[in-house]
Amino acid sequence: MTEAEWLACEAPEPMLEFLRTRVVRTKKGRRKLRLLACGGCRHAYHLLSDTDSRAILDIVERFADDEATKRELIRANSTARKANRGANAACAPRFAKEPRHVTHPALYATYAVIETSATSDIYQAVFIAMGLLGQAAHESINATEGAVITEYFSQQVEARAAMLLLLSGIVRDIFGNPLRPAVIESTWLTSSVTSLAHAIYDERAFEHMPILADALEDAGCTDATILEHCRSGGEHVRGCWVVDLLLGRE
Repeated sequence: MTEAEWLACEAPEPMLEFLRTRVVRTKKGRRKLRLLACGGCRHAYHLLSDTDSRAILDIVERFADDEATKRELIRANSTARKANRGANAACAPRFAKEPRHVTHPALYATYAVIETSATSDIYQAVFIAMGLLGQAAHESINATEGAVITEYFSQQVEARAAMLLLLSGIVRDIFGNPLRPAVIESTWLTSSVTSLAHAIYDERAFEHMPILADALEDAGCTDATILEHCRSGGEHVRGCWVVDLLLGRE
């Protein structure tokens, strides 16, 4: 994949395949993939209506940043599995013993995110997040009774394309441009910049990214890629490459 292809890609699959042998084999790479899965789930957060799903998602994010223990992750994994089996049993008893067949989207997402503790399953979580985003897109389509079938399916295609574009944006938000990594100058790390970066990360206050760009400029930053990313108005989640660099999480 070339740099131009990476920047223009409108589907996450080729981007993830490109990353597979480059960055995700490291601990930092696994952290970013885990946060990518969580970020996708958070964009369909209204579907995570049960307490367990939201709590598990919080634990996985904290585990990615070494703020939750392995024991907490294991307990969350157990909770997700039990809830998963219960959802399957309620819907179709014959699936009750098949932990990978999940019918409840929230449980599906959280179960798969938990499974990122195993490197072999790390990609599954991202694609489960894609499925959850797909369901959110599906629910946004107001298909009225008697609607023309071709129009309905056209809306479905458009919704899927929008979902893939959204997740592609999240991939770039987290991994930046792996073909041309940015570098942070130590002189930019003023108290104003670092306090803003901490607040944005801790509170998920990504609407303040343009303010962070202003603070960086005041500190002497002239890197167009960094400033444009902060001001782009695009999707931002925990793991955003600019915030990570400023906080030393890279």
